[in-house]
Amino acid sequence: MVANEITLTDTAGNARARLAVFPEGSGLETYASSGERRVQLVGSGEGAAVNLLHKHVMVSSIRAAQDGSTLEMHSSAANGTALLSMQGTTASLTLSGTDEQVPKIWLSADRARACTALGGGASSAGSSLCLHSPGLPTLELSDVAGNRAVVGVSTKRRFKF
Repeated sequence: MVANEITLTDTAGNARARLAVFPEGSGLETYASSGERRVQLVGSGEGAAVNLLHKHVMVSSIRAAQDGSTLEMHSSAANGTALLSMQGTTASLTLSGTDEQVPKIWLSADRARACTALGGGASSAGSSLCLHSPGLPTLELSDVAGNRAVVGVSTKRRFKF
């Protein structure tokens, strides 16, 4: 048997799962009894993704690609995001609200440094605390005008807010 799509229905005739080729790639979707899409599993040449949805809004996504993977979580009200990522040799965590004025928090680590940073959203003010290899600490504070103060060992690599 060859088919472009296979749909599983419940006893009432409602679609509950669909195996198909979607625009994003081939995959599987599952549906609530109300018909709302709940889970999408998609694989493509570039990678794969598992998306979890609630009331037609994606609230969580796990993506894998050749250079790394990402876990992204949103509130159903779309007022915040948590992003956990491993890209190449860099691991990072980003926490943010959707309002541009809300500060963002970043944690990042790779072979050369480990940093934590607070950014001021649209204002670009912020602070970072980094430990550079081989154990050189740096505390950096910056304001909206771009003025900055560095305590510790200054390096050419700056953490971007």
